[in-house]
Amino acid sequence: MLNFLNFVFIFFHLFHWNAPTPADSFQIQIIATHPSCTAGTADGVLKIYPSNGQPPFLFILNDTLENTTGIFENLPSGNYHIYVEDDAGCTVEEEKFLGINIMIDDIPDIYMGEQVQIDIQFSNFYDSLKYEPKYHLSCIDCPNPIFNGLDSQTYTVTFFRDDCISSAQFSVNVKPPNIFIPNVFTPNGDGTNEFLPVFSSSGVKIIKSFKLYTRRGKLIYWKQDFLPNNPRVGWDGTGNENDHLYPQGVYRYVAKIVNLKGVAGYYYGEVNLIR
Repeated sequence: MLNFLNFVFIFFHLFHWNAPTPADSFQIQIIATHPSCTAGTADGVLKIYPSNGQPPFLFILNDTLENTTGIFENLPSGNYHIYVEDDAGCTVEEEKFLGINIMIDDIPDIYMGEQVQIDIQFSNFYDSLKYEPKYHLSCIDCPNPIFNGLDSQTYTVTFFRDDCISSAQFSVNVKPPNIFIPNVFTPNGDGTNEFLPVFSSSGVKIIKSFKLYTRRGKLIYWKQDFLPNNPRVGWDGTGNENDHLYPQGVYRYVAKIVNLKGVAGYYYGEVNLIR
């Protein structure tokens, strides 16, 4: 009986130990040494380290170079397709670029009229660079331009150095002006919230008109051609024609606002007047 149990234990242990590793746990780490990018020089290196796979491993680069060490030397600038297979038949494939490695920090969204600096980092010295398209950037031959456009834009930046040409894309998302008109104000003479103003982010050229109506649709107040963000410019609860002091209640407004591109937009809402 004891011998039988020992046999079962040894059998289980051997086959459990050598069981193939699940394909989703087989991973590789790639360490790259980028080439110097001088003319006629191919000195880039790729070192590939597998984990959770079952040795021995087969490493294939661009479907042409293969070895069992995972180290590929004397590589020129370019894109490389890496294929690794372990003894259990599990495979991993990845892409890696060698050359002037371009890294672009995340670019926050901006409102129309705002500016944002593009932070581009690179792994090697370069001779020149270019952007496509070239407009709405503070410089077209520097790695950290300031974007100052009014519309969203996608750019391609390309670095050049002897035999190396590296490109990357980045996008700047420009949002329309953010308009805020309070939904309550208290023109009661205490000096606080006496007006119903119009607030906005950057991107507004002019508030062309701001009109207030009763619930029945009667126009009682209007103002034209003024700038936003002044808390003491707006409706004060009185009428334009007779300075009538309107009672507390709900009123409707329409604001016609022109952005920096000259495009007008209409903003509708209601405000609660409290005295």
